[in-house]
Amino acid sequence: MSIRNLVIFTERFPYYGGEQFLELEIEYLANKFEKIILVPRIASGNVRKLPQNVFISSFSPRLSLYEILSAIFDKNFILEAVKHWKAVSSPKGAYRLFNFTVYGKRIQRWIGRLSPEIVNSAYFYSYWMSHAAIGVAWAKKSEPKLSFITRGHGWDVYSHIHNPPYLPFRSLIFDSADRIYPISQAGLNYICERNFVLPDKIKVARLGVAKSRHLTKRSDDGVFRIVSCSSMITLKRIEIIIRIISQLSQRREFSKKIIWTHFGDGPLHDELVSLANRLFTNQIECVFTGNVKNAEVLKFYTENPVDIFINTSSSEGIPVSIMEAQAFGIPVMATNVGGVSEIVDENNGFLLDIDFEIEEAVQNFIKISSDSFLMDNLRRGSFAMWASHYDAANNYEDFYHDIVSLVT
Repeated sequence: MSIRNLVIFTERFPYYGGEQFLELEIEYLANKFEKIILVPRIASGNVRKLPQNVFISSFSPRLSLYEILSAIFDKNFILEAVKHWKAVSSPKGAYRLFNFTVYGKRIQRWIGRLSPEIVNSAYFYSYWMSHAAIGVAWAKKSEPKLSFITRGHGWDVYSHIHNPPYLPFRSLIFDSADRIYPISQAGLNYICERNFVLPDKIKVARLGVAKSRHLTKRSDDGVFRIVSCSSMITLKRIEIIIRIISQLSQRREFSKKIIWTHFGDGPLHDELVSLANRLFTNQIECVFTGNVKNAEVLKFYTENPVDIFINTSSSEGIPVSIMEAQAFGIPVMATNVGGVSEIVDENNGFLLDIDFEIEEAVQNFIKISSDSFLMDNLRRGSFAMWASHYDAANNYEDFYHDIVSLVT
């Protein structure tokens, strides 16, 4: 039986509030498959507009007592707890194992209710190497012909960033998946250095963004415009951006007005706004947009000059936000974490050590803001990086053909 359908397990997509970068990939894959079923772990809020052949299957937002008890007494849960008893002995480690198990069992049961015809005519694609990947792996034990693929990004690949440094059921996923697709070479190297994975089971599959209609202009009115885009959570370290901009404005050699626009929201919103109000002078105009649709970010790049994009996160896969900036020819300054060094280099911006000094970032801002020749070169380099590595049309076409090759 030919495989003509695709089941994609997500965290929230197509509901607003996360994974907006999946929108373009869904549009592309919808033209390749007869039918796509999206299965979000969390289903709440407004739904994005979807192609006509894309459908949603969602779960109850609450776990039942049966689900909780069956996870705690599950044989796999117990064996995993024994195997990783040091990690699970901490409350955070124990909760992580429970959380991955209970939602993994949900996915396993959901697949178990599907007809053999559906199971045999679909690829089962876990967008994250976490809850759903575990559930599909368990389902494959009773359905060996099930076609199972998973991506790996950042938090779901790099176990060392967690406290404790543990991600449950790694070997189960690696053994069961027909192919594992880290989005970066750094992710692939990390997995292979720490686990036994057959070389033909793992392959880099980069994400991508669409070509922009035109390149963003740089400022020519005496203003230095900075953009950042991320959730307002501890991992993203937005407070460092605030301190960098504050110190930049205090330098004698820097006299320009600064406009900083941040796209994104999160639990640290009030704290970060308060810090900015306390540290920023009248020389700085700060715009916190909150959560906006991805189209609004792209519209901003189309209609406004931007001089540099900044990301100071302590952990990443390869940020789609950087790809989007580069598609518009915007230089980037970012921390060298995860696969970021695969997208940011001296030809398109500035790569910072994870524990960089604020002074280094300040000097980079001063350098690019005062040297139009450098800025123009970095702008050309940014667009060239997008064109050669992160063009969605190329990357998702390659991804599709690689998936299809698994059963031909």
